[in-house]
This record gives sequence, C-alpha cells and structure tokens, in this order.
Amino acid sequence: MRIAHTAYLLIFMSFLANCTRIDSTAQSEVNRKAQEESIASCPKVPLRSTPLTLTSSQIENMVKKYGFYERVLHPRGERSYLYYEMRLDGDLIVVDCTHDLVWTAGLDMYASHEKANEVVATARYAGLRDWRVPTIEELASLLTPSQSGLYLNPAFENFRGKSVWSADRVNDQAQNAGWIVRFDEGRIEQASVYEFHQMLLVRDLGKLPIDSKTGASLRGLPKDW
Repeated sequence: MRIAHTAYLLIFMSFLANCTRIDSTAQSEVNRKAQEESIASCPKVPLRSTPLTLTSSQIENMVKKYGFYERVLHPRGERSYLYYEMRLDGDLIVVDCTHDLVWTAGLDMYASHEKANEVVATARYAGLRDWRVPTIEELASLLTPSQSGLYLNPAFENFRGKSVWSADRVNDQAQNAGWIVRFDEGRIEQASVYEFHQMLLVRDLGKLPIDSKTGASLRGLPKDW
C-alpha cells in the first residue's frame, strides 16, 4: 500500500507541475501578445537611415523639426518615446517602438569615422550581423535632459558612452569632420574623422529575429527575459 500511495503521490505532483507549467506558459503568451500589441499600436515616426553631408544649420533645423532635446539648440525639446530593454541571444538590446529601430546597448566598441563601417561589418551582436552606424537623426532621438550624468534615455542605462559617432559627415571639405552626439554634454558636435569615439549600432526592426536559445521572437519579450 505504501508503494502504491507513493506512486499516486508522484503522479499527482507531476500533474500539478504540468498545470503550473501550462498556466505559466499561457500567462507568458498573454503578456507577450499585450506587449506585441503595444508595439504595433505605437505611433510611428520614421527617421532617415541613409547617411548625408550636413551643415550646422541643417542640424539645428532637424532638431527642431522632430522636437528633439539638445542642450543648446533646443533645450525645451523632449519627446516621449516607447522603448523596451531586453536580451537577444544573451546580448542586451533596446527596441525603439516609435522609430522601428533596434539598438545595441551592451556593446563596447570604439572607431574612427573613416573606419567605422569596416568595424561594423565585422560586428556580430545579439546573433545578428546587419548592424549599421546610425544617422544623426536616429542618434539625436536618444538625447534627453541629464539622467545620472548622461543626457541619454534611461532605457540605455547599461550603455555609458560619452561621445558617439553618427554616419553623417560635416558639409565643410576643409574640416574633414563627422557629426557626433555628446551624451555627456547633451550636444551634437563636429569631430575629426580620425578621432576615436564610441559606437552605438542600430538596425531596422523589420522582420522579427528569433532567439537561438529560446526560439522566442524579439517583440513582446519582457525586460528580464
């Protein structure tokens, strides 16, 4: 009788475990769908992704056009965007729902402007290889009033870059310079293409990637996934 009782107990415990697993999976699916709907319903603001050569006045017009924050050019600017911080293949990324972009958030990479594209071509992060250098529009969208010493959106709390390259060049042949965002000063500035600054890479959200470890799609994953 004792053996039979133990067997029944094990079967019952297994049943409860399966029920809990099913409930947990169902709840996870509900949460995932809710976040997926939230991302899909987010108002979209497309940003330029093709590099250009820009003047200082064009930079100022761009900042004011989109209502971006810039400590000197547009100190009252502060747009509210929807971000999700999550992991893909073990790497930290930030999904920008408003602009349909995915950002690297845990990559520590430096390069000169003239070598940036070569460096990015070899980068593999979050299981993906189609990263690129952001335009100044895309990069400037991350500027916010100072947060813990950096003028960078709180979703990027794990990225401590102070000055970051954009893909755009300065429209002045004599300077041979590119545009950077100074997250330590809340500014958009010019820098020699030979200087080394950090890289914050981006890709279009596009088709949702699948995590090779879990088989889950990127969209709708919780922050602590």
